Amino acid sequence: MENSAETPGYTLDQALTDVQRGGCALFREDGLTLGCEGTLLIRPEALVLIHDHREQLRQLSAEELKLLFCSALAAGYEMGYWFERARWGGVDVERIVLETVHSASFRARAAAIAVLGQLEPVEEVEPFVERIIEALADEYPQVRLAAIRVLERLRPGGEWREHLVHECYVPAGRFIMGEENKAHTVYLDAFYVGKYQVTNADYQRYIEDLGYTFDAPEGKADHPVVGISWYDARDYAEWAGMRLLTEAEWEKAASWDDGMETEGGRRFRRLVDRLASADTTGSSGRKRTYPWGDEFDGTRCNTIRAGLGDTTPVGKYSPQGDSPYGCADMVGNVWEWTSSLYKKYPYRADDGREDLSAPGPRVVRGGSFFSYAGVAYCAYRLRYSPYGRRSWFWGCRVGLTASS
Repeated sequence: MENSAETPGYTLDQALTDVQRGGCALFREDGLTLGCEGTLLIRPEALVLIHDHREQLRQLSAEELKLLFCSALAAGYEMGYWFERARWGGVDVERIVLETVHSASFRARAAAIAVLGQLEPVEEVEPFVERIIEALADEYPQVRLAAIRVLERLRPGGEWREHLVHECYVPAGRFIMGEENKAHTVYLDAFYVGKYQVTNADYQRYIEDLGYTFDAPEGKADHPVVGISWYDARDYAEWAGMRLLTEAEWEKAASWDDGMETEGGRRFRRLVDRLASADTTGSSGRKRTYPWGDEFDGTRCNTIRAGLGDTTPVGKYSPQGDSPYGCADMVGNVWEWTSSLYKKYPYRADDGREDLSAPGPRVVRGGSFFSYAGVAYCAYRLRYSPYGRRSWFWGCRVGLTASS
């Protein structure tokens, strides 16, 4: 392809022929329900080769540009470039993107939202903001992540976060980690945390996307997934485009009351976020023993006190059992894997405990439906082998670092 690409008037047909001569299959059926009716798509590996010589492809028809853009959208590869080029070539790319936002494929939906986020200038994205906000409620985390990243860019003040459904926002600042003589101050950058534990339905979508089957317990689609190892939880988070929380993040999300949980407090926080010169590193607040306060209340969580002997649907005890940031089930239901190796306090993220490839026991947090109040509280930490599975007590929750 390299020699042919230097030929004046190099066409897409010639490029496709050269790619095919190199032993690369060209097309695949459009199984993504894109807004490109009846279009065969160029395979991702062929698209990469063609994109490498994009400057030589000067004479492209609208149909050829549509093919290249739809292929880039389906592959999640160089979408911004082919969006702009196809638009200048007369292709109705906005229609294609908007139709793809409602695709049956979660990857296509995420790709379409990501394309919208790449538009320049930012004002061009304004007509699509409502559609992007709707994506915050998508059942697939990849789609929500794409929407979060676009909205962080468009609305850095953060007012859009009131529309979050599956995630909660935890602002940057210091908090008190640990208890009694082990209590110490830790600074964390802003992050998002899953409002709910990962459910059987969530995990089933992940396993089936890998091409396998997952036998979810009958009638428990909205219960937390159990019986997964730390490696299983880590792999799920990676597939979701997110990650496991560090144990510091988990504890802050569960216990820290920075006074911003009221509507007035949220408005104040948005004001502070808009002030670029504001120093939020010294955020004040108060540590709670339990997500809801300092006294144990068996009606706010699923522990052994509830007497159920099993998991409950995530959010069953919401909002009365929620943390100040809105996270449900931070105490009880299932223990939650964190990313952290079990090491002595004080917590330091740079001392090797956040090395995902390192051996050793990992920290689980929160207690389960079989836990007593003596361990089912925000500061309690437990170590367990990362290979441990087949337990009805281990689940997970995922999150991601905020960009703004």
